[in-house]
Amino acid sequence: MYGHFVEYVEKEQLFAGCRRLLLAVSGGVDSVVLLHLMGWYAREHAGLELAAAHCNFHLRGEESMRDETFVRSLAQNAGTPLFFAEFQTEKYAREHGISVEMAARELRYGFFEELLAGKETDAFDACLLAHHANDNVETFFINIFRGSGVKGLKGMLPKSPDGRYIRPLLFALRSEILEYARQNQLDFVEDSTNAEPMCVRNRVRHDVLPVLERHCEGFVGKLNQSMQTLRLADALISDWFARLSDRIVVRENPQDAGTETPEFIPVERLPLAGAHQDLFWELYLRAHAFNRRQIEQIAENRKNGISGKRFCNADGSGFLLREPEGWRWIPQGLGRHKTDEPLHEEAKVEVLRKEDMDTSPDVAYLDFDKLEFPLSWRHWMPGDRFCPLGMKGFRKLSDFFKDLHLGGVQKERAWLLCSGKDIVWVAGYRIDNRYRLDFSTPGLKTAWMVRLIEHEDR
Repeated sequence: MYGHFVEYVEKEQLFAGCRRLLLAVSGGVDSVVLLHLMGWYAREHAGLELAAAHCNFHLRGEESMRDETFVRSLAQNAGTPLFFAEFQTEKYAREHGISVEMAARELRYGFFEELLAGKETDAFDACLLAHHANDNVETFFINIFRGSGVKGLKGMLPKSPDGRYIRPLLFALRSEILEYARQNQLDFVEDSTNAEPMCVRNRVRHDVLPVLERHCEGFVGKLNQSMQTLRLADALISDWFARLSDRIVVRENPQDAGTETPEFIPVERLPLAGAHQDLFWELYLRAHAFNRRQIEQIAENRKNGISGKRFCNADGSGFLLREPEGWRWIPQGLGRHKTDEPLHEEAKVEVLRKEDMDTSPDVAYLDFDKLEFPLSWRHWMPGDRFCPLGMKGFRKLSDFFKDLHLGGVQKERAWLLCSGKDIVWVAGYRIDNRYRLDFSTPGLKTAWMVRLIEHEDR
């Protein structure tokens, strides 16, 4: 298996440009085998540094503590530095109005992002995840149930587009991983919830895949080969769509690269017919956040040619307008980068007790001594990150908005209070954890209080 591992790593160029790698280790057989393989690989490739990361979510009582103890011992015996974090996940989920599964994911990736950014030590080049071929097939069926297109059915990628997350075991079957652990006498722990039909993934794993394997020997491997073909097809289709869009779509303000601009598609400029035209519209509309039902409604309008019809997209970020000469896409968030500040008041206050604080979402209390004045307001930009209250790690602001189920208009209108380059408050939603008031220590708390003032334009 090690030979196949090296072959896969080199074929996909997974570690190109990497020197420091972080391994997510739960203690299960997959991550234990990945740690063992990477230890072997690092010994053969001088200059490669490894470290492990483990999260205790405190969701399974003594079993969670067992996993923590096991991983600590595993890392020590392997001579691998270990970074550890523990979370009160259920409490976090209640406080932020999200599911426990979503809370665990947010906390886990926030921790990884913190380590990748070098908040506790030197930065890491990438984080390795132990997903394997069976996991990929499960994801395929989950996405089928959701009605996904080619992008969803191509499965997980060996390396994320930004190169920050790598999956070196996607080539391996679960049975091969278990056999490798047996042959090398590797101890591991098992998560008892993996056998419970509490989530879609477990039902696919225990109810769907065994039936398919009985009727088609080697089904998991064959489907992974098909997903590889789908990845190639998706890349080809994406390239075709990008080239065609450059010829067809008229962007009204192409010089304004910082914002989404109106677009116009003249009917006579579509050198396509039949299935090709349907595919172009499918890709264009999905790229503009239209769902399946809305795409079908637009397809019907394309056939009967009724102009003046307006179609709003799923997240409220814009609408498509049918005109006699073609179609016009109009974003709702135009002008979102304007510099006008929201009405607000600021003051330095002495907070004696936590109970005295105003808990309104339009009020923020920030640690005065950590702020860099003057503070500034702006709207979000692609790539923005902050550390949401209750988290140690960073989170992309776009993902944070998605977890809150905010529509496009709400995202565009959200205000960010900044101290230097740091986002210290997503106004009305969450402050940055690094700038919170720490009531765990006694003494007077000095805060900078910011209150938004409601007005008719807000």
